[in-house]
Amino acid sequence: LPEILCLHIIRTTWTNEGLPMKNTCHISFPDILDMNAFISLSRLLPTNIHPTQIIKKPLTAIYKLNSVLVHLGGISEAGHFIVYRRRINSNQWFSISDDHIRECTELE
Repeated sequence: LPEILCLHIIRTTWTNEGLPMKNTCHISFPDILDMNAFISLSRLLPTNIHPTQIIKKPLTAIYKLNSVLVHLGGISEAGHFIVYRRRINSNQWFSISDDHIRECTELE
């Protein structure tokens, strides 16, 4: 898996008439995402290492949430984006919208 994992959740649904509509249901996600259950060790090994060799450093696929991009608006074709960003090596979060930056909680 990559060092940095980016997930894009597409929230556009389609009406019976074929028109796009934004799905506004709440989405929650963990602060820590453990992907180890979804990978196999052989796929993580570099190609020059045979699987029978001893691995001194355990390979993991654990990601810590650092930022979230949020679309505000009732339709998928228009709206405004804001970013929630964690300060590096900290649990301090910021909300960023255009030129407005403010400290916020991770629960926002």
